[in-house]
Amino acid sequence: MIAFVVAMIWFSLRLSLIFPASVSERTVGVVQSWNATKGAAWSLFFYWFLWMMVLAFLGGAYAVFSAGDMFSYIPEMIAAGGDEAAIAEIEQRMLEAQMGMFDRSRPGFWVHAGATYIYMMLNMVLWSAAAGVAWRYLAGEERA
Repeated sequence: MIAFVVAMIWFSLRLSLIFPASVSERTVGVVQSWNATKGAAWSLFFYWFLWMMVLAFLGGAYAVFSAGDMFSYIPEMIAAGGDEAAIAEIEQRMLEAQMGMFDRSRPGFWVHAGATYIYMMLNMVLWSAAAGVAWRYLAGEERA
């Protein structure tokens, strides 16, 4: 199982630059990504790990902002232990709270929707920029 996970991580690293390779080379980019990442597995691993830490921090901040009420249910779930009826009741309240986040009549809905949009766009921009930087570095492209 561990060998499979390691192989999948390695394979993902080798193909992690398909998008910027596609944009740069105007082709699908699989071969270009594979060639550019040859011998760079460890540096790419730590590069993406660093970016994951940055994005995990941003994601955690967003989660506290957008779903802060959900964290109040954790101690209740722990206290419920193996009582399935109590857990089902807590899960029902959590589901109602989640559904309430998407209620447009709720006073903070538009702030939440805007924050979600900004978070998702920021996340996409950072992932794309990180991939583009890695591609330029590994492909040896000069800035036009």
